[in-house]
Amino acid sequence: MRRAPSPPPPPPPSSTDRSAPAARGDWHTVRTLLPYLLAYKGRVALALSCLIAAKVANVGVPLVLKQIVDSPETGYARFETAGGVTFSVQIDPEEKIIATSAIYLECDDLDERVEKLARSGIAFEHGPRNQPWMWREARLRDPDGNIIFFYKAGESRRFPPWRMSS
Repeated sequence: MRRAPSPPPPPPPSSTDRSAPAARGDWHTVRTLLPYLLAYKGRVALALSCLIAAKVANVGVPLVLKQIVDSPETGYARFETAGGVTFSVQIDPEEKIIATSAIYLECDDLDERVEKLARSGIAFEHGPRNQPWMWREARLRDPDGNIIFFYKAGESRRFPPWRMSS
């Protein structure tokens, strides 16, 4: 049995032919979805705001904060701004239930401040004591269990011997 030859392919649609599907661009898709998105204006605005904030943070944080200490074995990192202000974060290795974050707040008058806070009824896990990382600190927890350190470090805060090289 012989096969009949296959028919030639159809000619490309002309610009006046409306039967062929038109190529759609991104803006056409947005216009098509706009009535559905407008029903949730607040949510869409919030989502777009969060997206823009995340993009700005992705670009801005490395420009504003320079990492000066990185200690993966203790889950600790310290960052410095151009003005010399530092910001530290740590996953507490002593936490037995779950790992948690710690916030460090520097005080020039550490001992006096801790004593004043303790007299006002704030319970500290430990009062000011010298640490091997060359500063003095006191530790407490907020009502949700987050760890807060008050510390005084002097020049060791910005220029510890283990500071990362540029």
